[in-house]
Amino acid sequence: MAVIQISRIQVRRGLQEDLPQLASGEFGWSVDQRRLWIGNGTLQEGAPSIGNTEILTNNSDVLAAIESYTYQGRESGYVSQTGLSSNSPVRRTLQNKFDDFVNFRDFIRAQDIANDDYTVSLQRAIDQVFPKDYFNQDSVRRVLRIPAGVWTISAGIKLPPYACLQGDGISSTTIRLIYGTDPVISFKDSRGNSGASIDLLTSAAPFQIALRDLTLETTRNNHVAQLESCHNISFDRVGFQGAITNPVTPGTETAAVRILDTVTSVHSVIFNSCEFSNAIYGIRASGDVSSVTINTSKFNTLYRGVVAKANVTSPRGIRIMSSEFDQIATEAIYAQDSSSITSAFNYYKSVGLTNGSQMNTGTANYPVLRWNTSDNYSISELFARTLAQQQTTGLIALNLSSNVSPILQATTVGSIQNSPGQKITLSSNTTANIGSTILSALASATIEYSIKRNGINRIGVMHISHNSGQNVVFTDDYSESADTGVIFQFLGNAVSNSVVLSYSVSSDAGDAEFAYAIRSFI
Repeated sequence: MAVIQISRIQVRRGLQEDLPQLASGEFGWSVDQRRLWIGNGTLQEGAPSIGNTEILTNNSDVLAAIESYTYQGRESGYVSQTGLSSNSPVRRTLQNKFDDFVNFRDFIRAQDIANDDYTVSLQRAIDQVFPKDYFNQDSVRRVLRIPAGVWTISAGIKLPPYACLQGDGISSTTIRLIYGTDPVISFKDSRGNSGASIDLLTSAAPFQIALRDLTLETTRNNHVAQLESCHNISFDRVGFQGAITNPVTPGTETAAVRILDTVTSVHSVIFNSCEFSNAIYGIRASGDVSSVTINTSKFNTLYRGVVAKANVTSPRGIRIMSSEFDQIATEAIYAQDSSSITSAFNYYKSVGLTNGSQMNTGTANYPVLRWNTSDNYSISELFARTLAQQQTTGLIALNLSSNVSPILQATTVGSIQNSPGQKITLSSNTTANIGSTILSALASATIEYSIKRNGINRIGVMHISHNSGQNVVFTDDYSESADTGVIFQFLGNAVSNSVVLSYSVSSDAGDAEFAYAIRSFI
């Protein structure tokens, strides 16, 4: 039959802060927090403790209510002892346990997903995990995890001191800027000021900032990352990807990473295993910038790889090591007016070639390295250029005070270009040409050489001048211990505007060993 009436159960009710000690089995309802409690009862009744027990509802703080988490480590084959004895383990709430790791997903709103725009939530996550009001407290210096996925933003993100972002991999986690002219990331001081507004009188400059295992990408013609007035910055396995697919002109001079001294100096910046691509410059440092280290990184599809330029003060102490440069339209490294720039153990593939040609093709239009000032160094580098490409522009254009150690390739010092020494065999009883590119398009040159043949030695210098492969004039001044039986001449080619060195070797002795180096003025 139908229920006509039921009994009404009245319980205590009021604000949570006014909850009293409830009698045994008595209910208490917190109207402000919508939480339900019941009295434990007395010890005489058998209750383990006097107090109130919460009855879980939809509004209960379940994680705070559970106090029983203890690390056990069963996967290691035994249960770890977390306390002084197995009878007194260390217990933590699930809330504290889960708070050991901060995940960006915990800050994402439903509207972010619907609009595919995570700008507000990402900036809020950074500001809440690294709050400026708690700047001096070590406990807030955490790692903010950015899980795998493409996280689109419509405005640049600003990172404060001690910010640390960790992705799931350089090819897995991407922060992609799709609107505006901001860099994908830039820095702010401990009070939230950025750019020219950084206030060193009342704030700490941006420092101790780290990014790992993610890619920063822009679809706009702007900088990917801008590092201003900061120090102690590290990037590990970070990709910096611009939006320029064919950077063959300087254009707006945007950079994958721009480093500048807007308010104060920049120092102690490290890039480990990073990638710089699709921008005018890979790294552009200007002003009072020092102690920048680039290790085991890749520079690809850029107008210029690394450039250091003065702005009142000159950058210095930039080190590029064990890195790879490919598809670079002009120089891989350009010390425009900076000193103490060191490149060591790098591999230069397609650099400074016509229209960014593939390795070993195209005409060389630029040297691979250009040192415009003193005290810059190149150590044990590997260049993929052909001999013909080397002879066009050289590999390293350097000031007289700079150093190349060891000099293994063609170099340009001021207006003098030196080719690396070459050694070939001139076969006995043979007339032939020494390649087709010994002088390429050089209008004049000096060739220093030596010949060894069957115990006979010659040392000499040849001077050659021509006019686009015509009117070829040369001299051959040498001294020899006896007649080597080797005669040289130059053959002009008006079609290629070049000359070829030809030789004839007599038949009265064995093969001749010919070693030579070319010097010219450009």
